[in-house]
Amino acid sequence: MRATIVLNHRAGRALRRESVEIRVRDVLWCSGDFAAGDPVYVTFCGVDGGQYAVAAGIAQLPQAQLRERLPALSAAGGAMLSTQDDTLVIAREDVRLLWS
Repeated sequence: MRATIVLNHRAGRALRRESVEIRVRDVLWCSGDFAAGDPVYVTFCGVDGGQYAVAAGIAQLPQAQLRERLPALSAAGGAMLSTQDDTLVIAREDVRLLWS
């Protein structure tokens, strides 16, 4: 796998408990180059600032389309703006947890 999708803390914690679908609103950023149908790693940012790998999955969107849908950093303080974009990024049945 050449790519990683990084989730927000809430979505990452949910994914640690069970396979869940991943939507654009759950994603903070992505790295690497991937197309729809490619395998990607899924990580999340903890409240302590650490990044934790929790799953692998099959992307439903190519990297370029996902990046276009992600919110930009705000000018004040570099905080992430939120989005309510409900577009599917990884289907539940395409998520494989890295630990049980």
